[in-house]
Amino acid sequence: MTKKLAICIPTYNRAKCLDFTLEQIEKQGQDIQVCISDNASPDNTREIVEKHMKTLDIKYSRNEENLGFDVNLTKVIMLADAEFIWTMGDDDIILDGGIKQLVSDVERVEPGTNAIYVNSFVVEGNACMTFGFSDFRHFDVANSPLMKINQGFNVFCMRTETAKEYMRKHGADRIYMEFWQQNRMFMECVKSTMKIAIEPKPLMQGLQAIADLNTYKPQSNKGVMKDEPLYLRYELARMNDYSWFPYKVDSMLTFARSEIRRSVLAYKEPELKTIKDECTVMYRKICARRHAQEYAMLTDAIALCMPVVSFIYDIKRKVLRQKVYRMPKSD
Repeated sequence: MTKKLAICIPTYNRAKCLDFTLEQIEKQGQDIQVCISDNASPDNTREIVEKHMKTLDIKYSRNEENLGFDVNLTKVIMLADAEFIWTMGDDDIILDGGIKQLVSDVERVEPGTNAIYVNSFVVEGNACMTFGFSDFRHFDVANSPLMKINQGFNVFCMRTETAKEYMRKHGADRIYMEFWQQNRMFMECVKSTMKIAIEPKPLMQGLQAIADLNTYKPQSNKGVMKDEPLYLRYELARMNDYSWFPYKVDSMLTFARSEIRRSVLAYKEPELKTIKDECTVMYRKICARRHAQEYAMLTDAIALCMPVVSFIYDIKRKVLRQKVYRMPKSD
């Protein structure tokens, strides 16, 4: 029988953190699948996984070399065969009852809903998102209260087959292969039916440890690229490709404009200059579409107002005519 939920964990060289995370999963006592893709860890990760295989349903795979975060994420998702997957880091902490709650959500998910946003606590103890409700709910995208997809990793729960279909089709798309592959995949799951479900109660606390840069494969011989241009390109690509999602577009475009202007002098490396050029193109497209939408809204508003304006004008004209007819004759 297919299980309802698979927890997918890409890992590298953090056996101690992974051990703690798996212990937390064991304590919750839920009948779920756990998928782990080991990115050629030099530590005792394999031993830790084998220890927990005695009590957990684990599917484990190890890469011969470090393939980078995004490829490793693709691999761990392809291991899963449960109905839904929940992606998380090897250093995330599941809150008591968190798995039980999410399994319950998956059991109640409406047909045609392929994406569940799972709220979580950030390191400081504040929830990633604050909602005006406390129960699990479904929304059409147009009516969703979710204004921003968090850049974190543990907030995404997706229908497995929909996620795998995206991976098979777009898994090697370079522009989304720098630490935000999971966000793109989640948006594709939302896009498949234009529906989303939200679990507003935080079910996860991150992080046990500060991420080790060795977790990620360097994108150039100078090491991992600067965060700012990667984040900017991710945000602009997201707004450009998913314009139907209700983002806070104005504030993001203000940030993008200032960042692109600053990058003209700051980003000298060839890789960063390429990103800056891509960001500039996407920024112009989004602005053009934004202006077109505003113009269309203005045109629609004028069209709606014209009958009212004509009606008021007709009344005024009739009143003026009556005043003219009633004017006293001059002596």
